[in-house]
Amino acid sequence: MRMLLGRWLGHVVTETKPRAPFKLRRTSFKGRGLQADVRGASWSELRDLAYEGRGAR
Repeated sequence: MRMLLGRWLGHVVTETKPRAPFKLRRTSFKGRGLQADVRGASWSELRDLAYEGRGAR
């Protein structure tokens, strides 16, 4: 069984085509930062605002 598995794994490794490396797409947008009323808010306050009305705590 071990020999069969070793042969299969060797075959898979040699027959597998190399893939192109993963590249994360740029998904930023142009803007002027946070709105004035939330500029000094903490991450937890921003999260609460983002989830407000959507099942937030």
